[in-house]
Amino acid sequence: MATDETMDAAAADALGQLDARGYEAQLLEAGVPDDMIHKAAGVFRGREVLVVPGA
Repeated sequence: MATDETMDAAAADALGQLDARGYEAQLLEAGVPDDMIHKAAGVFRGREVLVVPGA
């Protein structure tokens, strides 16, 4: 089973993927206002969920 550090690392990786794949830029190009875009990563381990907000 994953440790808390592994869950934290997975969340950090997920947030990195959001930046690497340019999702925010795509939303901005589609006309979504900057203040309406909120990044977050969700990591699941059994019944535990870790949600980490992005910057």
